[in-house]
Amino acid sequence: MARRTAAALLLVAAATVPWFAPAEILPRALLAVVPLACMKTIQIAATPGAWPLWRRLWHLCAPFDVCRTQSVKPALEWRMLGSILLHGAIGGAALLVFAQLKGLTGLLHAATRMLCAAVLVYALAESMAETVRLGHRIVGIKVPPIQRVPILSRSAADFWGERWNRPMSEWLYRFVFLPLVRRRHPTLGLFAAFGVTAAVHAWMAAAAGLGAQATVMMGAFFLVQGAAVFAETRLGLPTWPALAAHTWTVFVLLAPSPLFLSSLLRVLRF
Repeated sequence: MARRTAAALLLVAAATVPWFAPAEILPRALLAVVPLACMKTIQIAATPGAWPLWRRLWHLCAPFDVCRTQSVKPALEWRMLGSILLHGAIGGAALLVFAQLKGLTGLLHAATRMLCAAVLVYALAESMAETVRLGHRIVGIKVPPIQRVPILSRSAADFWGERWNRPMSEWLYRFVFLPLVRRRHPTLGLFAAFGVTAAVHAWMAAAAGLGAQATVMMGAFFLVQGAAVFAETRLGLPTWPALAAHTWTVFVLLAPSPLFLSSLLRVLRF
């Protein structure tokens, strides 16, 4: 109980940090990420056994669960390096297109801008995840996949539950979804998981000083995703042809994406 109480207090303390930062959006947005790392203190508190100080610090700073790492022979993984270079090139191409958007107007400008933002977010997430894994692999630590080729997703449930930001989805599954499933409330568990995600991202938008509208939009994006996952359970998506399932997934991710991406573009000043 004492460990869990300390974890909760640390999380609350970290959540206040961005409000004392300078008024500029980018510094406050970066500080708003701190409580996400502190959420890992809940994992530490809930995991049996003593954690040495170095392991606690590693777990707090790493974008993965250190309990799932393995010691292996140091090596340079060429596949990871190739993925980093490929997605770096894709992200660079998106930035080049951004630079040419001044020649577009109206709906075409807005649609191209959001598409480029989506491509940039995807490319950055993939390249950063593989950079983390490659860096650890070089020193002899095997890190489980942080991403699992999200572009191959055949449903929103597959995207959010199995492929995108695996450490976060595993945390939500363990501490939000699973406790409610054990009480025979799987639907409530689903919406609770997306509700927590919505609340966290909405808080980050508010802490970054993006305003009430951006805060609501950020949270709304993840609530829409929860509704899409729920709808998939009623539509029998696993039985759909592959092309139809992929088309559905792209649509439910991209159609409401301006709710999320517009705030991100403000932070990046694009």
